[in-house]
Amino acid sequence: MALISPSALIESIRGKVGGTVFGNTQAGPIARMRVIPRNPKSDRQREVRSILSAAPAAWAALNANVRSAWDAYAADTPVPSRMGGTIQVSGFDMFVRDYCLRAIAGMSPLTSAPSTPGLAASPNLSSITFTHASGQISVAFGSPWWKSVTGTALFLRVHAPQRVTRNTSQTPPRIVCVCKGSSGSPPSSPQTPDCPWGTIGDAGSAEYYTEAVCIDSTGRLSVIQSFRNDIA
Repeated sequence: MALISPSALIESIRGKVGGTVFGNTQAGPIARMRVIPRNPKSDRQREVRSILSAAPAAWAALNANVRSAWDAYAADTPVPSRMGGTIQVSGFDMFVRDYCLRAIAGMSPLTSAPSTPGLAASPNLSSITFTHASGQISVAFGSPWWKSVTGTALFLRVHAPQRVTRNTSQTPPRIVCVCKGSSGSPPSSPQTPDCPWGTIGDAGSAEYYTEAVCIDSTGRLSVIQSFRNDIA
């Protein structure tokens, strides 16, 4: 999918021309190939669909004042766009992002909204390593802000392995919860979650584009920390 920068010649475009489909998103105009979506109905896909389908009911169950507080937080918190700028999303969108990540981590949904505008700080990881021999991802960190705070969690968004000659991620990521923060028993480093794409290939055979992101205890998503990893 390509993003389009509007100009004096093109302010808006949508519809289909040949095999290309044009449309508009929160990030701006896009162009993509016309394809029939894959629907493998995998366990992972069914789990995510179940979480997403439950999110609107969780939003509706919130107190009206809490929903208004989420709207206010969203209005004061622009988020990065793929074009390098920022976009505004709704309070509902902000809530759903937090709700889904907490569900993936096995955490209870929040019944309040963030009181401090802006994104939380970066996860501040030391390194991420994909190792063929162990078949695991090694996530190393020192003393980041989320580690000793109950109600926080660290996630990785891992893109499918690809040839080392490519310079950008080519696939949607799969999400894995690395660990949850705790004031009583903070997680140790390194954490070693399984790779969400299955077996890790031979050393040097491919690379992984990975983004680390946290949720804080109030519902704020963190700034993304990006990595480009060869296989060790």
